[in-house]
Amino acid sequence: MARFLVGSTALTGHIVPLAPIVAELTDRGHQVLWYTGIHFQERVERAGATFVPTRFAADDSHIPVNDRLPNRSRWTGIDSLLFDIRFLFAAESAGHFLDLQDIASKNRIDAVLTDTGFLGGGWLYEAGGPPWAAFNPFAVNLSGEKIPPFGLGIAPPQTRLDHLRFAINQSTSWNHLYRDTTAYVDQLRQRVGLPETGQIFWDRSLSPYLYMQGSIRGLEYERDDLPPQFHYIGPTVSQAIESPFEPPAWWTDTRNYARTILVTQGTLSTDPHQLLLPTIRALASRNCLVIATTGGAPVEELTQLRLPGNCRVVEYIPFEHVLPHVDLMITNGGYNGVQLALSHGVPLVVAGATEDKLEINARIRRSGAGVDLGTSSPGPDSIRKAVMSILAENSYRQRAGEVSREFRRHNGAATGADLLEALARSRRPILSQRNGVSI
Repeated sequence: MARFLVGSTALTGHIVPLAPIVAELTDRGHQVLWYTGIHFQERVERAGATFVPTRFAADDSHIPVNDRLPNRSRWTGIDSLLFDIRFLFAAESAGHFLDLQDIASKNRIDAVLTDTGFLGGGWLYEAGGPPWAAFNPFAVNLSGEKIPPFGLGIAPPQTRLDHLRFAINQSTSWNHLYRDTTAYVDQLRQRVGLPETGQIFWDRSLSPYLYMQGSIRGLEYERDDLPPQFHYIGPTVSQAIESPFEPPAWWTDTRNYARTILVTQGTLSTDPHQLLLPTIRALASRNCLVIATTGGAPVEELTQLRLPGNCRVVEYIPFEHVLPHVDLMITNGGYNGVQLALSHGVPLVVAGATEDKLEINARIRRSGAGVDLGTSSPGPDSIRKAVMSILAENSYRQRAGEVSREFRRHNGAATGADLLEALARSRRPILSQRNGVSI
């Protein structure tokens, strides 16, 4: 049996999609050491892995992101994403690298797995460590000459006019937008004796051995420039490991309404005034049950208000339990939530402009499985109009159903484990094929 070392960003959206792959590996008898923030120790151990805490890197995973980075809420769009790259992903990379070196020196490691926000695995390999694989919990974000820079929410050109506009706007290039973060990461590399590379952040995660995209082609832009070690393995979030579900007292209320609508603020941008409250107000007089989840933020800011009788507010509810009963989901565009909704054939209203939300929401818009409101703070009128449009037009649900069927043709956890086993066994690049997977 093989021994794997997992290094991951200590954020829910990065831990959750990795956990099913780790659980599959441990179920097959492999040993997995998982290095991440202490806040996620229980999730790590539930997947059957051995939790490894930080030593050289700071660990503030127990503090809500917006509490430890109070200036974060000032930024939107690409500026929000660049802020997160610097302060959430890159800042502790030198410590992560030193920690992984220490772990690898004390354990025989056959292969390393990281998410694409975590740089330590690639750095360890450069320093003579074992082969490494990357798992991408974002939409596809590798650079390309024909692809607009990731973070702008701009689709690749299709028409002749699109190509002309794209050529004119080439001054807004990948290197230009990511210049400061590129220099910052190179400075961190120099601190631990690694050379500068000049690569943009996302391309640094492109393992020469194995790169796994936790999604499907049907949700992505067509590209002919993806490297041979790139694999679409399908979403893993629908296989997430959850604790036993205790239905709330109001669970059967779904029977009393014509429709059930789920609205989620996500786990990072949790201001309820952006999406939750406008949605509650937009649908107050409609014959629908509105389930509003705050993403872990306290519910008191909402429950102390006079909420309409058709609204139920919770901090958290396992989506895989509620989505079979939902007609429509309203979200700021978190990748895991979007994929869970579509895996159940649930159409979407998306409204987000922070982190990578512009990119995800642009893909939803292009897929035809939902409506993109193009803002983080939509008004009740625009939400109501989008909801009524989706419920009235069957095309959205049909398209969501098509995506769901493509999802069901994949087993992301098993495929990911297969690829990682092949890497640990061969220690050579695991190349994809157009009609299958070469392992």
